Amino acid sequence: MKIQSILFLLVVSLLLSCSSAESDTTDSGTPTDNRLEHSTKKPSGNEDPQPTLTMDDEEVPSDNPSLESAIKKIRTQFQETESSNASLTQKTVRGHEFEDYEITSAIGYYDAEGKPKKITMEKAIGHSGSLTTYYIKDGVPYFIYEQASHEASLRGPYTYEEKRIYIDGGQIIRQLEKAKTVEGDTDPEMPKVPNKDVTETLENTSAEEYASLVQQLIGILSRYSDTLDETRWVSEDDNQSVIEMKYGVWNDYYDGKIVSSGTYKMEKKEDAQYVTVTNNEGTTEYIIIKQTDSELQIAMVGGRGNTLAYKKENK
Repeated sequence: MKIQSILFLLVVSLLLSCSSAESDTTDSGTPTDNRLEHSTKKPSGNEDPQPTLTMDDEEVPSDNPSLESAIKKIRTQFQETESSNASLTQKTVRGHEFEDYEITSAIGYYDAEGKPKKITMEKAIGHSGSLTTYYIKDGVPYFIYEQASHEASLRGPYTYEEKRIYIDGGQIIRQLEKAKTVEGDTDPEMPKVPNKDVTETLENTSAEEYASLVQQLIGILSRYSDTLDETRWVSEDDNQSVIEMKYGVWNDYYDGKIVSSGTYKMEKKEDAQYVTVTNNEGTTEYIIIKQTDSELQIAMVGGRGNTLAYKKENK
């Protein structure tokens, strides 16, 4: 099936278009506010970074000052998230069955306090595929960018679609859409396709469905993530005992000194997540009982069944 190649072509087309696009500027050389640029930097030391994308499409202006003020606020939040992208840590889930489709991959991006800032979700259903990014503040989405592709048959034609959804106060305040159908592997050149404001055609502008989906994704990433928070966890039983995960390395500390160091990897088995730690003493496997933004509970496989409980170290 050509879904993966179609998504790849879509990404490549965006990359090529952004290299030649010119932003409108003021006399001072500052980009004007009628474009929304999206530049995702590669997170240092993290797996599965997002491909670098640039959103350089003309936005649809409005004569409503309050609406434009809300849109400007969303753009500011968006830029703040993108500018801090390199410092965000990741949690990843692959191949998770969700509702009536399978999540090919979901990647959560978290700040230093463990709060989710954005989640990307890739999914495939039959001859269709999509890549959606949810931008989040206080657990609620405020901007959604979706790229989708559909193939009528193995030989095409292929339809490419994009959506940009702006959310404020639990309501969709603007939804922009575009689509183009091409034959074969023709580049759709989506940045050249104009956006259409379809907000007034929406039967329901409530963003409750998107908020619920984001909460479910946060929960899935917490429970089934194949990565652990790259941080330090302090034992609830003995605050001198600390474990640290960083760039695939697992360090055990006691009283501020490293007592063992090795590597770790995550693995999903049936309906549970496991972490295997390998060091010079051998290999130890743990089952992850609970993982949230602030708590971690694990138990040694084959051990006495004791639960090791940790809290995220305060910085």
